[in-house]
Amino acid sequence: MLMKARQCLAAVLSVLLLTTVTACNGGPASPSSEQRPPSEAATSTAASTTETTSGETGETEPSSEETSPTESESKPSRSPIKNPSTATTTTTTTIKKPVKYMYQFSDAARVYLSNSKSTFVRQNDAFKIYSKKNLDASTGLIVEFDANVTEHEIEGFGGAMTDTSAQMLSALPEKTREMLMEKLFDAEKGIGLSMIRGCVGSSDFATEYYTYDDMPEGEEDWDLKHFDMSYDHKQIIPLMKDAMAINKNIKFLLSPWTPPLWMKTNYKWQGSSGAMLRVDCYDVYAQYLVKTIQGYEAAGIPIYALTIQNEPQGRVGWPGCIWDGDQMADFISLSLRPAMNANGITSKLWAWDHNYADYLFPLTILAQCKDDIDGIAWHWYDGTPEQMKEVSDYYEDVPMYITENGTAIGTFDNQLREMASGCVRALRSGARNYITWNLALDLKGGPTYNNINNGCSGIIRFDETGENIQYTAEYFGFAHFSKFIHVGAKVVTSTDTGAATKYNQVNLVTRNPNGSMTAVLVNNEKTEKVFKLVMGDQVMEVPIAGRSVITVTWDANA
Repeated sequence: MLMKARQCLAAVLSVLLLTTVTACNGGPASPSSEQRPPSEAATSTAASTTETTSGETGETEPSSEETSPTESESKPSRSPIKNPSTATTTTTTTIKKPVKYMYQFSDAARVYLSNSKSTFVRQNDAFKIYSKKNLDASTGLIVEFDANVTEHEIEGFGGAMTDTSAQMLSALPEKTREMLMEKLFDAEKGIGLSMIRGCVGSSDFATEYYTYDDMPEGEEDWDLKHFDMSYDHKQIIPLMKDAMAINKNIKFLLSPWTPPLWMKTNYKWQGSSGAMLRVDCYDVYAQYLVKTIQGYEAAGIPIYALTIQNEPQGRVGWPGCIWDGDQMADFISLSLRPAMNANGITSKLWAWDHNYADYLFPLTILAQCKDDIDGIAWHWYDGTPEQMKEVSDYYEDVPMYITENGTAIGTFDNQLREMASGCVRALRSGARNYITWNLALDLKGGPTYNNINNGCSGIIRFDETGENIQYTAEYFGFAHFSKFIHVGAKVVTSTDTGAATKYNQVNLVTRNPNGSMTAVLVNNEKTEKVFKLVMGDQVMEVPIAGRSVITVTWDANA
């Protein structure tokens, strides 16, 4: 009866949405089809060609998080109270007086360029500053902004520690592995990634398929007596600890690809089988996910967020599970959230975790259990980042997150601009983060089980010896953001050059907690363009070569 009621509600919702929601125009943001052998290994690294901004100090902003008493009902209806506290305490908080900054362009601004010929190289004489009264608005791309007018906060940038990534990194000589971990997570020696997505059990990037409670076909484990996370303790968790030691601000999130096979409507791994989670297994699967979070936290890895299912509409040839919006809403509000509350789990819950184009799915979930989730997660393989607004326009207080994007091995500058443009557009459209796919792969973009889905770029690629290391377009693309846009930065409201140029030229302006500012500019056309950044009575004019990405960063005066 409950499922039938939910189906009726969904039908009504769909009618209402179709009358009010209009999809954004634009082609899919899918990986480039242009393929070629991997580029030559980098002879220099970001550490030798780049500089970083100063660390985050200065203004502090109060948290909006609140805790509530534990829900007393054993089987609550929709909207149980999130993030319970078991005791009432009184604390004294000292509020620091915010630093007042004078936001001006600086002659000491730093400009970094990447394209097919340059990989994150600092440019000399790359801009000029002059009075706004001398601005010729008839030429160039005008980007106006006020540094004091900001939007949402940015929580970080990162990649996925898949089984494949962990296997590749763990097999390296110790010194090489330590160096590459610094290149990934240290903002001075590398690109300063601050988020890691982990897989609950295996994914498509694993050399064998497993869950934490595998049973022979025909057998079940309702008490989860066979629950075992030893696989993760071999490589994944140690590497996560290494990353946390390098970057103290790092956040960890988890995404399941499939429940244990005995919990599914058929005993098959593949999403293409159409297998779903059995309704009678909702509660035991919720306990399975709770035990997963507890297992990671017992190992010293705090879990910031959990998504319900990686790509719940993905009928794929690797581990998967099919969900519809009503099923996911029921599972969240009637099983998972109560189980998390009962066990004192305060990790955030992000729903959806699939493509921009299918925004009706998260709208269905939000209509039924908005108070039970903490955000909507998105992938970039179909649709456009601007389609997130079809959700956020209805639910302005629900955060948006990018949990997976990834390019195929191909032409460097195509991958670079695709990644940078996608990141700019996502952050402008409300995303609070940006996470790509594999942190590390081999030179062929694998290995995977039966070579399924090989050929992804990864952030870095290398051979088994670690002697041939390739810093990919995703690596240098991230450098334009993650080295200078700190955790806690705010998106600054600025002129949307993308909307006016069919996204051939896009821009993003951000402001760090320490007052420093960063602008990322992307030119997807072959010819040079000129961005004219207008702030107050000043103009900073920045030319950008064709098919290039530029980052401009400057400090504020206190």
